[in-house]
Amino acid sequence: MQLEHLHLNNNNISLLRKGLFREQVKLQALYLNNNSITVIEKESFVGLRCLGQLYLQHNKISILTNKSFYGLFQLNYLFLHNNKISAIEMKSFSGLGAFSSLPSDELKVLSLQKNNIVSLDVGIFIELQKLHNDLDLASNNISDLEAGLFTGLNHLQNLFLQHNRISVVRNGSFSGLIRLQMLCLSNNQIKSLTMGSFTGLHHLCKLYLNNNIISVVETGSFQGLSVLECLCLTNNRIAGIEAGLFTALSRLTDLILSGNNIGDIAKGAFRGLNSLNHLDLVDNSVSVLVSGVFKHLFQCTVLLLDNNNISVIQEEAFDHLYSIRKISLGKNRLTSLTPFHLINLCRPVPPLQIVMTHPTLSSEEDNQWNCSSLCWLKHEEQHRTLNLEQSLKCQDGADWSSVQCGDAGMAYSSVW
Repeated sequence: MQLEHLHLNNNNISLLRKGLFREQVKLQALYLNNNSITVIEKESFVGLRCLGQLYLQHNKISILTNKSFYGLFQLNYLFLHNNKISAIEMKSFSGLGAFSSLPSDELKVLSLQKNNIVSLDVGIFIELQKLHNDLDLASNNISDLEAGLFTGLNHLQNLFLQHNRISVVRNGSFSGLIRLQMLCLSNNQIKSLTMGSFTGLHHLCKLYLNNNIISVVETGSFQGLSVLECLCLTNNRIAGIEAGLFTALSRLTDLILSGNNIGDIAKGAFRGLNSLNHLDLVDNSVSVLVSGVFKHLFQCTVLLLDNNNISVIQEEAFDHLYSIRKISLGKNRLTSLTPFHLINLCRPVPPLQIVMTHPTLSSEEDNQWNCSSLCWLKHEEQHRTLNLEQSLKCQDGADWSSVQCGDAGMAYSSVW
């Protein structure tokens, strides 16, 4: 009998012998997950020339040997996650997708997450030129990415390396990944980014570096990432942003820097970010916003500054934010804003959204607004050129809605 789908999952199979499925030449999907497989003999899958899906997750496989998957010339999906793989021999992937000529026959996904992989030899992926979509190595114990490690993966689009023990990103670690679009390095132990860290990733659109221990980001670290759209550096140890750090990222739309120790933002720190829409600086240590600090963010629509130590906003700090739609300033040390801070940003359609109070904190933990000095703000709110997302917490305990303003408070208000 010629089967197309064979379900052998949830049994007690421990060994796959050479040529075991030789007669099943029309098989398209083979389910061997949730067994007790420890050994895959060389050429166990010979004969399965039409197989597109192979499920081997949740077994006890500890090693992948030479030609473990030889004969799977049209395989699309190989799932090996949740095993005990600690070693991958050279040519383990020999023959995978070797005869594919149509996009439907290409190897799309190789899943190796949640194993015990500590190191990978350069050349281990040389046989995977046909791997197109995802290589998932997340949740292993990988500590080092040698230069040239991913040689051969010329068509790979997404590389998952989160939840490992990577401490260094070497110059050339990602060479050969000429079509990579997404790289996830979150939840590792990376300490610094240096010039050349991401050399060769000319098509990278998304880079996730959150939840590391990065304290040093050298100028030139992002050189060559000319089409990058999203950069996430949340929850690291970055203390400052130097001028020109992001100059190469002209297409970046989202820059997420929350949860760091950023206290110093140099003038020109955001130079070159001509396409940025979203800037997140929440949970940092910024105390002063100097004039022109956001000067180059002409396309920015959302600016998040909650939970810093901001006590001073210099006039013209928000100038040049011509496209801004929302500014969030909750949980800082502010007491007042003058019309010169925001008046040029107030517009009737759409009105500027501004958050000046944290929605859940008590007034003692939040900004201590001198509400009587903010009558110009009330006027803008009444004329719908500005919208307060949360009612202000006044330092004297007064309710913002009951604050009375005379004509003097409107002296600097805009006229539409």
